[in-house]
Amino acid sequence: MKANIFQIILPLILGLVFVPAASAQIELPPLSPEGFLKQEVGYVTIEINYSRPSMRGRVIFGDVVPYNEIWRTGANASTKIKFSQEVTLNDHQVPAGEYALYTIPGEKEWTIILNKNTNLWGAYGYKQADDLVRFKVVPVKTQYHFETFTIDIGELTGTTATLQLFWENTVVRVNIGTNSDEEIIAKLEEQLNNPMVLVGNNYFAGADYYLRTHRDLDQALTWINKAIEVNGATPWYLNTKAEIFVEKGDYSEAIKIATDGIENARKNGHDAYISSLEMKVEKWRDMRKKN
Repeated sequence: MKANIFQIILPLILGLVFVPAASAQIELPPLSPEGFLKQEVGYVTIEINYSRPSMRGRVIFGDVVPYNEIWRTGANASTKIKFSQEVTLNDHQVPAGEYALYTIPGEKEWTIILNKNTNLWGAYGYKQADDLVRFKVVPVKTQYHFETFTIDIGELTGTTATLQLFWENTVVRVNIGTNSDEEIIAKLEEQLNNPMVLVGNNYFAGADYYLRTHRDLDQALTWINKAIEVNGATPWYLNTKAEIFVEKGDYSEAIKIATDGIENARKNGHDAYISSLEMKVEKWRDMRKKN
């Protein structure tokens, strides 16, 4: 009986000792690690989730990524791009939502595709019938080497940006537009055309936005004067007012206002504005001479 028990227990003990060691595995880093990008463009949040393959001595476009064939625009699962609000891609309307980003690379042009099916592994099972938009762009060859596939959102303004794809020596760009400009103007008109609004910084924001977007400069001047009336003269208010006169081509008035801003900064301890305004005054004096 003892021998029988030992014969039964021994394999179990050996199993407990050796099975964990035999089943242990080393987890290696992936060749195409996952990347995540989140970017604010105006009032829109854009999120991109993709895998990032590297060249590793290979020829990419025309070989690893064949020309004129659908590509997952990365590695592993299809690349996902998500917009919190409606945008335009090269003037094509794209509603808020998440999409799979596919491309068809070519030597002289690429096709950019947003597909509504986000559940595919790569391009396996891709159907053109599920496309939301597709359009063509021209790739750019550069002297720079991009070892790892990279998606970026750059060339940011307050309301627009550029979606950029980099790999090997190729760059592909897609213009992103938003409705943020219309939203900003609507908010400004609602708030600042109301005679009961007495928040100086709102007037300053309106003046600054009109200046930066080259809109009605007289309206911008009205608003910055109202900001000064409500909150008093500050170096940043006076800087914006001077910039408005520069935009109007009146360098003499801009220099006068900026000089007042320098004195205001000295008096109130805003040292950071002193050198900035002094440099602008010097620059505007040179521009006045040329004009």
